[in-house]
Formats: sequence, structure tokens, C-alpha cells
Amino acid sequence: MDLNNDPIHLKQVIFKLESELEDVNVEKAEQQLTGFIHAKRGYNLTTLVDSMGLTEKEWNNIKFNASILGLNENEVSEIDEYFKK
Repeated sequence: MDLNNDPIHLKQVIFKLESELEDVNVEKAEQQLTGFIHAKRGYNLTTLVDSMGLTEKEWNNIKFNASILGLNENEVSEIDEYFKK
């Protein structure tokens, strides 16, 4: 039997993908709320970077989308300086 054409198998695959997507969405929401609470309590950007355990390699991947994430040039520079220490 070809599992790719089996409707029951396809439903199981779709259900699994939907569950994984929901988990990702929950994780993303938790991360955004953590950042919001962090800022609301008066912590700065480099403290957030430190508490996240962000590595320089991860930052280099993220910073190309920094403007999409809402970071301005000064904030990008601040994180860059953090990793120069």
C-alpha cells in the first residue's frame, strides 16, 4: 500500500504537522512575552541578550533580519558591542 495516497495516513501527518506548528506558535508567544516583561521591568537590551544565552553565531544569523524584528541601527550596534567584549 502506498502511504502517500492513504487518507488515514495523510490525516495523521496533517495532525502531526498542525500540532508541531501550534507548539512553535506557543513557544514564540512565550518568548515575546518574556521579552516584554524583561523590558517592562527596566532591563536593557544587552541584559536580555545575556539572559537568553544568545551566542554570537546565533546573533549573526538574526541580525540580517533585525529591521524586520523592529531593531534599529543603534540597537544592532549595542548587541554587536556586547559580543566584542
